[in-house]
Amino acid sequence: MLSETSSSFWTTLPGLITAVALLLTAITGFYVAVILPDNNNGNVTPTMTPTPPTPVPTDTTPDPTSPPPATPTPIPAERLWGPTEFVTAGTLAGGEQLLYGVPRGGDGVYLHEGAQQWIKVGGPGKMFALDNVGNLYGLSPDGGGVFRYTGTPMAPWTQVGGPAATIYAGGSALFATNPQSGDIYRYDGKLSPWERVGNPGRFAVDGNGRLFGVSPDGSSIRAYDAGSKTWQVIADQRIAGPIGELYAGGSSLYATMGSDADVYRDTGNPNAWIKIGEHGKMFAVDDSGALYRLSFDGSVIELYSAGTWTKVGEGAEKIFAGGSGRLFATQQGSGDLVEY
Repeated sequence: MLSETSSSFWTTLPGLITAVALLLTAITGFYVAVILPDNNNGNVTPTMTPTPPTPVPTDTTPDPTSPPPATPTPIPAERLWGPTEFVTAGTLAGGEQLLYGVPRGGDGVYLHEGAQQWIKVGGPGKMFALDNVGNLYGLSPDGGGVFRYTGTPMAPWTQVGGPAATIYAGGSALFATNPQSGDIYRYDGKLSPWERVGNPGRFAVDGNGRLFGVSPDGSSIRAYDAGSKTWQVIADQRIAGPIGELYAGGSSLYATMGSDADVYRDTGNPNAWIKIGEHGKMFAVDDSGALYRLSFDGSVIELYSAGTWTKVGEGAEKIFAGGSGRLFATQQGSGDLVEY
């Protein structure tokens, strides 16, 4: 015989078991059969939980009347030349556009005369640099001398300096590094000895002829004051870590910093640099100070302006900038030179 306590238990138990069965059915999606005791005679009675609704199949067949997905519109670019190794461009005070290039294979340096017309103006060189007043300089292939283009195609260039490792130009200034010491020297535009202005480092020159340098260990960026002939620290690694490369143009200066090589912009105040973007395969700055970035896979070229990066090109191996908003790129695969 069941006691009152037992009777109460058996009265409550079926409800509990049914609730558990419903919960399991909701979670698993399977039918759950429950065997409940019969309170009246002790027999057991099988009880089934409610059957969940059958899902309604979804038709995933494409609608033949729907338009196909839109194909991204290629960004227009004008082809200027065949496979190209290097270009440098500038805009003179009167608006004249200058563009010099070195073809892949480096048989010499050429001047762009419009459309796809180029004229050879000089022989091969280790590197070339164009200042903002139209002077083109070249370092001989063996680094034995620095020369200036006279303006007459294939006429002898004027030698303005001896052995150098690298050359930099901007404003009306020319700089070169000593191949032995790494020290940097400034040329004043006259046929006179060069002036030593700094120790070894990685350098950039802006459109005003201002010289900037990164210390060899990447701990600081310094700006050279030609008037006082002194260097001022304008950034150090406390901003974001070790400093990588410098990029200058117009009145703007940019640098990559930290282990991720993110790019920062100089605000004009010491150590007040602003992070503006992530790293890239390479960067370029035009004469107005605008910064361009090529993605690591070369698929996208972006322009930084007013805090925003905007896609302006695609499919490039290298990018170059110069003049007033001029962007050039060598195309992936062919290496052909195009202008956006």
